[in-house]
Amino acid sequence: MCFIIGEFILCSDRLQYGVSKMIDGKSARNFVILILILLPVISTTFQPEPLHPTAWIVMANNQDENTSIAAKTLQDEVSPFPVRTVETDFERLDSIPLHEDMIVLVGHGQPDGLETPNGLILWSMIYDAIAARQPQKAVILACHSPSDPSSNIFGFDGNVDAEAGAILIGWYLKRLVRSNSDLMFPFNRVSQAQQTMLHPLGRYLYFVHGYWGDDLDFLDMRYDFSGRDYELIDYTDIRDFSYFEHYNPADEDAKNHIHWNYTLSDFADNFAGELLDLSSGSQVNIIAHSMGGVIVREMLALHRTELDTANIDIGKVIMLGTPNLGTSLADPTIIWADILSLLGGFLTHGSLWPSPVYWSMTPWSPLILGLNCDPMSYSTGINWYTTSGYDPVLSALVSNIHGDLSDPIVARGRAHLSFADKSYFDVDHYRLINDEDNQATYDTVFQYATEGTDSDGDGLTDDAETYYHETDPNDWDSDNDGLSDYDEVSTHGTDPTDSNSDNDWINDGDEIAWGYNPNDPSDPVPYSALISSVSVVDSTVRAYVTHYSPMDYVKFYAKYRTKFGSWTSYSYCGIDSTPSSGKYYRSWTHPSGYAKMMVMVKAYDSNGHLLGIDTGTYTIGDGGGGGGGGGGDVPF
Repeated sequence: MCFIIGEFILCSDRLQYGVSKMIDGKSARNFVILILILLPVISTTFQPEPLHPTAWIVMANNQDENTSIAAKTLQDEVSPFPVRTVETDFERLDSIPLHEDMIVLVGHGQPDGLETPNGLILWSMIYDAIAARQPQKAVILACHSPSDPSSNIFGFDGNVDAEAGAILIGWYLKRLVRSNSDLMFPFNRVSQAQQTMLHPLGRYLYFVHGYWGDDLDFLDMRYDFSGRDYELIDYTDIRDFSYFEHYNPADEDAKNHIHWNYTLSDFADNFAGELLDLSSGSQVNIIAHSMGGVIVREMLALHRTELDTANIDIGKVIMLGTPNLGTSLADPTIIWADILSLLGGFLTHGSLWPSPVYWSMTPWSPLILGLNCDPMSYSTGINWYTTSGYDPVLSALVSNIHGDLSDPIVARGRAHLSFADKSYFDVDHYRLINDEDNQATYDTVFQYATEGTDSDGDGLTDDAETYYHETDPNDWDSDNDGLSDYDEVSTHGTDPTDSNSDNDWINDGDEIAWGYNPNDPSDPVPYSALISSVSVVDSTVRAYVTHYSPMDYVKFYAKYRTKFGSWTSYSYCGIDSTPSSGKYYRSWTHPSGYAKMMVMVKAYDSNGHLLGIDTGTYTIGDGGGGGGGGGGDVPF
């Protein structure tokens, strides 16, 4: 199954990639939806289109379960918004008016083209047909569809769930009529719809090692993390980025030459390329050690706009012992630093260990100065965390180099950023990440990686609220029921977005406070099941209400309607606090001249808490003299 939306008026040369999923094998044919959303839609420079855009939903072949799900979900997604949808079939594509806002083509894709009632039509012909209609918005989203950059047509080969694809398309359409800041990306719903995608939308945790490091650097930390309970945030995958792997070095000498033939900016480009290959809507959190943090910052300085446009969200960056302001140990003009570098490098990795990459981390290098000239230009919107170490013995030996406490590779004052949360540990540079006994560091980093910022102080992180619970990260009680979002999720099991989870008469906060179950519509009393019977004999009304254990008394009310349809206000008919045979009872005389009566009862506990309300309607007369009404109990 595939969606195609075409866009020929482009604002950017990057596209946000779609996501894909095989549709659970129920059909012999692989139904695929391929999603590729044009980057300017998500870009910070996106300009909303005029209100009431029109989207043409074109069915490429006979509707089946998957195409129907896609079309129906898309229409449901945009129905609350001023977006007009028009459904047609592929044979009427050429009848779509020129210059419409969007075309959505729904069908089954193959490597060579799109299946239609007339057989397989080549992608080139599909593109020509859409281009002929000159839509204002035309983002090509197609399974097995080739990219044609010269025509501003792009494709992505993969599998995705029909519903998930439609949700993404609907979100794109809604962006046309809403500002960037007030329309949340539907991460939770899309993720749930794509449980086994080949390239899933997801949340990724990346480890980035430092100078001369490798994937094994984080082995102890990853082992520690694997034994913990990811209660609030679960990562789709935990990955390593090693700048060496992009060059496949055969041995130590080859690694040495990488540092002499490539720059740290090259490493940053490689990392950005890997992140841009993730599915649109993915969030990436990063734990970086030493120079790895500089690679991350350089990657963002060079590619933040591309990542934002591709809807790759960098959620948080956690840096351990990173020389954010440079390290004097890498300054070749300091003789003692140069000797230590040469000696340490020779003993560990050979005489070529100090390299242009190493020297680029001096405090006065163009790289370090550039990163710190205007850091907020690429850092805004990301949660930053910096940690530094301290080794009292080794720090004393290099105090004349750093002029500060150090770990001893990086001075504490040069590890931290003014806009980042800061942590300090009394361990050396390498024990920040690879000492299994370093529990304090691991605890802190794990908290950063899984919890992060909690803007409203409710106990749920902003990420957990945004991506999993769909609550407001700036409101501790998103549904205003008196319970914090955290308590609803973790303690009571109630819905933090619904103030009355069981849809009875009492909101969740009151039920908890009064000692009732907020997830049981029959506790404290069954919803709309209080009135047992009502009888009318002549002009006398007798109403009976079932007694439930929490109830202490019941109040009775009635209002009346003429045969012309107008109702009186409710009048108070009395109270009963002494149930007999499991029933509360009250009788009264109804006035004449009315055709119908509505009885309302309200049940209270001994503390005066309203437990429930029930109503029922009964015919009492012809609207003339009233009075008659028929006898016997009439259950509602």
